[in-house]
Amino acid sequence: MWGEHETSAIWDAAIVKLILGGGSNARDLEDLSKLIGQREERQYTESVGADGRRSRSSSLRDTPVMDTSRLRMLPFGTAVMMLRAARPIVLSMTSWTQRPDAAELRRSRGRLEKVIERASSTVQPPPVS
Repeated sequence: MWGEHETSAIWDAAIVKLILGGGSNARDLEDLSKLIGQREERQYTESVGADGRRSRSSSLRDTPVMDTSRLRMLPFGTAVMMLRAARPIVLSMTSWTQRPDAAELRRSRGRLEKVIERASSTVQPPPVS
């Protein structure tokens, strides 16, 4: 089993990261939210002066593109893909069984399983010394 240091090294080395919903580690979700980035959001404020006149002002504030709760609750079939040198991409994923080539994939899987089965039955364990 890998410890936190080894897990972190693997994660950091990955050039493509696929994030699915359901994560519950607040620190991990916060780190992901920061990696995805910030966007400027215009915030409006309205006030009424002593004379009854209204004034409206606006300001820009940075807000996460995807906050931690949104990351945690990504719907089933939705993922965020992060590439090393590109903006994050929200994906709608399809089950492989729904692909047009699903029947061919099933046949290929069956052939591969037979090859593995034959290969494993011919492999002899090393002699015990």
